[in-house]
Parts: sequence; C-alpha cells; structure tokens
Amino acid sequence: MAASEKREYKTEDIAKRQLGQWQKRGYRVTRRNNALYIQKTWRKGRGGSEVEMCLIDPSKLSRSSQILFDSGNMACGIYAFGSKAPTEPHAHPNTDVVEYTVHGKGLIWVNAKSYVMDRGTAIHMPADAWHTYQCVGDEPFVFFGALDKRRTYRPPSKKELEQGMPGLDATVVKVRKGRTVKRDGKTSTLLIEPARVGPKTMGLGVARYAAGASGTLHSHENCEQVLYVQSGQGVFGVDGDEVMVGPGFAAFIPPGARHQLSSTGNGDLEFIFAFYPLAAGLGPEYPPEL
Repeated sequence: MAASEKREYKTEDIAKRQLGQWQKRGYRVTRRNNALYIQKTWRKGRGGSEVEMCLIDPSKLSRSSQILFDSGNMACGIYAFGSKAPTEPHAHPNTDVVEYTVHGKGLIWVNAKSYVMDRGTAIHMPADAWHTYQCVGDEPFVFFGALDKRRTYRPPSKKELEQGMPGLDATVVKVRKGRTVKRDGKTSTLLIEPARVGPKTMGLGVARYAAGASGTLHSHENCEQVLYVQSGQGVFGVDGDEVMVGPGFAAFIPPGARHQLSSTGNGDLEFIFAFYPLAAGLGPEYPPEL
C-alpha cells in the first residue's frame, strides 16, 4: 500500500470529523478541502484486522502489475502481461489461485492444459498446479488475482510439464455461466466457490449496480473480503466511514466490518469481489455481494 493514501469525502465537514478519528488512531493526516491524505503502511503477513483502502491509476495497469493487499491469508493484486512470450512455469504448493480478466486477452497454461482468458472470464487453479501466462492479443493481458498464502513457489518437474498431474486441472467460468442473483437494480454473479471447485477454496465474483442502487449494510463474520471497482462511480461506507469511489479503488474488509457500496454515477457501478474463508463449515456457496 502506498505510504500516502488519499480519501475524498462528500463534504468538508465530514472530512474534518474523519480527520479527528484518524488522528486518534495514531495516523499522520493532512486535509485539503474535502480530501484527507493519510500516512500509513500495510502490515503484510500479520493478518488483516482493520479496513484498508487504496486507489490505483487504471491507465497504468497495462504497463505494470500492482499489489493491492496482503493480509497474511489472502494476497490480491492487478497483474499485467504484455509479452507474447510465456512466463516461466511455476507452482504454489498449498496455495490455490483465483483470477478474473479485466482487460485484453491471454493464454494460461495450467497442469499441461491451455485456457483462453478474455474479459469476463474467471479461473481457479488448485494448490500445486503449475501454470504460466502469455498475452495473445494486441492489448496487454490484465487480470485481478487472489492467492491463498502466497509464500510458496516451486518450478515443476519435466514430467509435470509434459503430462500434468491428476486432480490439478483448472476450472474456467465465464460470467454468463456463473450463479447470478438479482435484487433491486443489483446483479451479483458468483464465479468461483466451493460448490463448483471443491471445499476450502477462495471465492470470486463480479457485481453490477445500476445508477442509484445501493447494497445492504452487512458484514462477513467468517471471511476476509476484497473489493475492486472496475467502472462507474459510487460511495463505499464501512464502520461509519464514507468514501467516494471510482475505477481503481480497492478495499480490504476484515471479518465483522459492516460495509455497504452504492452506485451514485450516471451509469452502472461494476466491481470484483473475492473471499477468503477463515472457518470450516461455511457451506458450498458464498453470499452474493448485494
């Protein structure tokens, strides 16, 4: 996370109130009109216990990858590949991976099988399945990715590269094939969840809120969650804090944090959401983000 984070509020009065709250928590904060600039550092690897937010420049995603958050359980980022040459094959023992294409077209090899990835396509790679990435279109291949405990890495054996290993094939899901729930101008589609790929997996989905639609105020008691806004304008509220959001906004939400996302622009608000389960027995389906 960047050392200085900008948060823009609806009014200067709200910004002034939030300034005092951040200062009470020990952060160095400066205010300019209705915006706060917060000096803070994400504590990687210790487990996320507080809400964290960041804003990245979507126009720069075609040139470099950017890590969003690493709670020690789940690490998320936006990854970009512009080369037509495949990356080095590698595997993550004890670490499954979920990804969703946000721009361009790519080819992902997993366990000796290839999968074409374009916008609106999600993939789940089981733990220890070797994989590699390659851009195959005219534009860079860019995707949102989340990894379970990304601290393991190994090269595959020659046999694995040639034949693959039993039980390690990927699962690819397009939005039109996901589990979709609609309510009050909001559409939430679950793409990766235990019912589809097996127990103890991370979850991934996408949502679209029509102009004026607002999600319910809710929390997830047994999951960490990350949201990433792809397009549109809105307001993200969490534990009494409200922030204006747009493309490139991301939030890490720890268990128990009450949050809500609303669409306030003229068009739809579209975002990606990912879950990391912290308890067993959560069931075969994750909740839709509505």
